[in-house]
Amino acid sequence: MKFRLFSDNIGVISIDFLFSYAVLIIIIVVLLSFVYSNLGNINSEEQNLEERLILDSLSDSINSVSLNKVGYSRKISLKGDVQGYPYTVQVYNNHLILYDKFNSLESIIIPVNIKTFTGTTAYSFRLDSGSTYLLTNVEEGNSTYVRFRKLKS
Repeated sequence: MKFRLFSDNIGVISIDFLFSYAVLIIIIVVLLSFVYSNLGNINSEEQNLEERLILDSLSDSINSVSLNKVGYSRKISLKGDVQGYPYTVQVYNNHLILYDKFNSLESIIIPVNIKTFTGTTAYSFRLDSGSTYLLTNVEEGNSTYVRFRKLKS
């Protein structure tokens, strides 16, 4: 038995058609929102992967300089951006933190003493995206340090 809004007029939309059309619209909206949120997650994971690769490379470089003999140095160049956004890396004595527009990631390093290019001991040192740095293992007194020197932007 078919229910119609106006049973005596031909071509008028039936109630069951309106109901099925509304259900179809709801399903499409739910699927589109699900797809959109998953695409956002994929972009976020791609960005985090790129940031993670930068941090891993920096960690390896700092650990390598720290563990080698006095005078060993390594030049590092940071990418200009991650997914179109600039970033900074803050180097502490036992970890690195990469900050970008949306989030921050952390990576652990072997504990090091930090010296700036002016020779002062620092609690942390900031590395800017798009810049090149020279990391050198230096000794002062009985302590060894990793000296960070910015070469160019």
